[in-house]
Amino acid sequence: MSKSLEARISELEAELVEERSGFDIRWRADMRAIDLWQAETGETQKWPDHADLCVWLMKRLDALETSPVKT
Repeated sequence: MSKSLEARISELEAELVEERSGFDIRWRADMRAIDLWQAETGETQKWPDHADLCVWLMKRLDALETSPVKT
C-alpha cells in the first residue's frame, strides 16, 4: 500500500471518529428531548417528528423564561 493511500486512510479514520462523536452527542440530546416529550404528553410508545419536537422544546423554553422565578 502506498504512503499516500495509508495517509488518506488515516485521515478518513480520524474524520469517522469525529463524525461519530458528533452523531453520538446529537443522538443523546435527541433521546433526552424525546424522553421529556413522552413524559409530558403521555405518548410513551411514540416519537415526535423532529420539527414538532423542536417547536415543543422552544415553547417549553419560552414558558420557562416567562414564568416568575420561585425562590
